[in-house]
Amino acid sequence: MDDGAKEEPAQRKEPKFLSKAGWVKKAPGRLLASYKDRYVHVERTEIVVYENEDLQNCLERVNLENYDKCHELKSPFKKKHRLVLIRSPRPGNKVHDVKFQAQTAEGEGGLD
Repeated sequence: MDDGAKEEPAQRKEPKFLSKAGWVKKAPGRLLASYKDRYVHVERTEIVVYENEDLQNCLERVNLENYDKCHELKSPFKKKHRLVLIRSPRPGNKVHDVKFQAQTAEGEGGLD
């Protein structure tokens, strides 16, 4: 039964990802080092860390595929909104856990 109409192949619609950018504090890889203000741009599978909003000095690229989880670091004494990216335990994965601190739990004043 052919009525002459051709079926269009189903087009896959990927969800549109809106990248985010804004100021957060990031802990350097060293122990006992203080958090530094950093401007970050979050893309699909990467967080790009800049020194400031002019996006001229890229300090680091964090490939999210190297991490399994993101945990909130809770402290009963400090009201700081800290998150840690936990690295994937795959063999050969040499990245370190990454710690961030936002101004609020919702990221207000930070990522837009």
